[in-house]
Amino acid sequence: MQVVNQLLFKQCYSQSISKFKQLYPKLDTPIIFDLGAYIGISCLYFKTIFPLAEVFCLEPDAENYELLRKNIQTNQLTQVSYTEAAVWGKNTRVVKDQIFRDGKEWSTSFLEREFGSIRAFDMPTLMQSKQIDTIDFLKMDIEGAEQMLLGDLEKANSFLPKVRFIAFELHREFLSEGDIQPIFDYLGFDLVLGKDVSYAWNKNYLSQATSKTHSPSF
Repeated sequence: MQVVNQLLFKQCYSQSISKFKQLYPKLDTPIIFDLGAYIGISCLYFKTIFPLAEVFCLEPDAENYELLRKNIQTNQLTQVSYTEAAVWGKNTRVVKDQIFRDGKEWSTSFLEREFGSIRAFDMPTLMQSKQIDTIDFLKMDIEGAEQMLLGDLEKANSFLPKVRFIAFELHREFLSEGDIQPIFDYLGFDLVLGKDVSYAWNKNYLSQATSKTHSPSF
């Protein structure tokens, strides 16, 4: 992998990782969903920080996915699975959008098409397929598709209550801060908006942890 890309990813996501570790200092075996895994840079970073983490990678671009697979195998990463698919607002098929932004491999978007060559799944389906009830850390860099997942209360409510912490890139040409703030507030999240990466944590999980810590013993 390119060292420059690794450093750029670390710079973008280090603040969210630090906040997650601050909130959950004893959670050293997190379940991580890496949506928009690109070529595996993020997965390698997560496994460096949390060697015992279980990481599920999702990448829809065929060329990126092949590099992702090779990089995971070359680095001998364990407890990592990877799927060539997109995350979407529903289970459907999609095709690559060739004119999204600069058209480079790191900014690939997708369009829903009935006979598209790429599989796309909604979040409940992805979680069920992995038999996961709770996602500890959800990383989402899905080039605009977040509008369907985070900008719609019904869709967000189908999975966010089962997420402890989410770090995501907000593509403001599709979704604004004003669109997501009320939804995160309603679902009980504290949201920190950033230029490149925004992140939020589920206060309901923290309150559960606190109540367990302070529960009387008999």
